[in-house]
Amino acid sequence: MKGNAMLKKIISAVLSTVMVLTLPLSGRAVEIVAGRNLTVEEIISSLYERESDPEVKDCALTSSLILTGAAPYECLEGYIQIGHYYGQMAADHNQKSVLLGEGPVYTADSPEGDYILLLGPEEVPTKEKAEYNRMCLNLLYDTVQEVKTATAGMDACHTAEYIYNWILNNVYYEEETTCRTATRLEKRIADCDGMAGLVYIMAMNCGLDVRTVHNANHAWAEVYCGGEWKVVDVAGREFMCPIAGKYEEACRVGCRSLE
Repeated sequence: MKGNAMLKKIISAVLSTVMVLTLPLSGRAVEIVAGRNLTVEEIISSLYERESDPEVKDCALTSSLILTGAAPYECLEGYIQIGHYYGQMAADHNQKSVLLGEGPVYTADSPEGDYILLLGPEEVPTKEKAEYNRMCLNLLYDTVQEVKTATAGMDACHTAEYIYNWILNNVYYEEETTCRTATRLEKRIADCDGMAGLVYIMAMNCGLDVRTVHNANHAWAEVYCGGEWKVVDVAGREFMCPIAGKYEEACRVGCRSLE
């Protein structure tokens, strides 16, 4: 009896220090431990190791540090400044590099000829928001590691199919949801931008060549497999279809090593 009581105390102590989340992964329960002893810098370095665009990397790190309370920030008329950029558009940052928060991404022209990326006043990282954002970042990191492990040894097409089905089964579509990749994953809702962003971060970390794509009305991702680019549009329920018709005229960004 004493042995059982001691075992219960040990289990209780462990559960009180580690938060365990469960997400279905291809029909089985997967334990996601959101409490890894990694710094924000280490998480971003890992998630964006294959990212070739320095602006995307810089924006991901700067925004994550600020929104988790790990770095100070400056305001421009009440809006949080993330950084100065040239190449990426706000829509691309929203899909690819600003991982945390629930409001839209804004831009302002800079005298230097570039633009300033901004987040709204509602994103100011209070202690509660900073802790929530850090939890979302941990969850994204852990989920990506689970997907990498599950797809190890698969070819590009089967890896893309796994990612498509994972997002389809775990994240619900909600039109015009403004929250971003890690926050979308925690809330398990995303619009087309959000689903494209999730495909992008997962596919990039699984070693695929991937790009985000958008036109005036829609956003999706494309992966390179079988010798050509294929559409991975979770929101539109289209997988591995050719780039034609409604997918032909669009802005394509992030064409990885094949750029």
